[in-house]
Amino acid sequence: NAVLESIACGTPVAGFEVGGMPDAVREGTSGTLVARGDVDALAAATASLLDADMRTSCRALAESEFDAVREARAFADLYTEVLAA
Repeated sequence: NAVLESIACGTPVAGFEVGGMPDAVREGTSGTLVARGDVDALAAATASLLDADMRTSCRALAESEFDAVREARAFADLYTEVLAA
């Protein structure tokens, strides 16, 4: 949730390309991802985001893809699919 909350606040994210990170972090729009375990690349990515102005694009991504209504519909669809199986 921290990644989505950060993006919703207009703050870009630097992180490892694992788990659900690639679902929310878009290169140049809401942050940057680096290979798992590459701490030097993560440090460089974090430093580069200090000068990046992604506030507007982060917020726009959060509003268009991760709003509460859209997420609720996605969960309802998933539950319906699972129960039908």
